[in-house]
Amino acid sequence: TQRAFSHYASLVEADFQRSQPFLDVDANAQRRQRVLDGQIVVLPREQMENGKPLTIPNAQIQDWYGAVLLPCTLERATAILQNYSNYKNFYQPDVTGSKLLSRHGGDFRVFLQLFRKQILTVVLNTEYDIHYQHEGTERLRIVSRSTRINEVSGKKELPAGQRYGFLWRLNSYWKLEAVPGGVIAECRALSLSRDIPTGLGWLLRDFVKKFPRESMEHTLEGTRQAARGNVVTGQ
Repeated sequence: TQRAFSHYASLVEADFQRSQPFLDVDANAQRRQRVLDGQIVVLPREQMENGKPLTIPNAQIQDWYGAVLLPCTLERATAILQNYSNYKNFYQPDVTGSKLLSRHGGDFRVFLQLFRKQILTVVLNTEYDIHYQHEGTERLRIVSRSTRINEVSGKKELPAGQRYGFLWRLNSYWKLEAVPGGVIAECRALSLSRDIPTGLGWLLRDFVKKFPRESMEHTLEGTRQAARGNVVTGQ
């Protein structure tokens, strides 16, 4: 399952690194205009290989794309996204804890505690390796790959892979470009969750279905509110 996810992610990353067009909305004038008009666009995606969809044994991949116009400069947008200690303020209630673990130039290691309440209350301790790649002064690519995801039961962190398996892996790929009026930010997020076993469908199906889309919407809106200066921050 992990190898299949890594292969899926490698194909997504190959597309992500292509130079033309830089933004996905550059290939869809109507979608680009919706973003410039202030709409948040969120759509499901599916990575193909040789014209065929990829299958993941014993698991599911949720693949979502989103775009938003941030009312700020690229420099400020970068500063917001790198302000990891304040993610718990930018992205509440989905993020309840956040901390920068280390930084070396454009490479970051970050801790986030994720929270979701939907029938069940789910708490996840997660860590990520994140790389920033500037292209001149107008464009930025960001690659974030999860390195650790553990469910929390009560005050106890469980070993990876135990319990419900709501989230096993989470990668996200951002592109930002300065445009008149602000910065267009695009994000593509891949999440891996366990296949829904017989008897647990009523618990897991809604979570697995709704969490990725709602998380994308909340992330883009939280980033936009931070760019507008509408978020109270602190240490």
